[in-house]
Amino acid sequence: MNKDYIRKHVYGIQKEGSGALATAATSIASGTSLYLMALLASSGIAAGWVGAKMTAKGDQDIDTVKKEYENERLKADLGYLKTKTESEYDAFKRQEDPKAARVIA
Repeated sequence: MNKDYIRKHVYGIQKEGSGALATAATSIASGTSLYLMALLASSGIAAGWVGAKMTAKGDQDIDTVKKEYENERLKADLGYLKTKTESEYDAFKRQEDPKAARVIA
């Protein structure tokens, strides 16, 4: 194959590709497409803003998290004390009664 033929062929493809790109750009810039894109972009921004406001953390949320933490700490302390008390009571129950000493004469 001739190098000039290859260059002309590749240049022709690039020329056709850039023509298609120009046609697409013109289509996007047309009024209807532009208004549709603006509408979609603004509705996306509005949906994002509403979502951010709905999931934002406030002072009440911080207080709730603090109270939840304190409750979990108290539950853990109560669990520890319950286990400790039960183990001490079990140890007390397992103690054998003192047996009388037998004197063998």
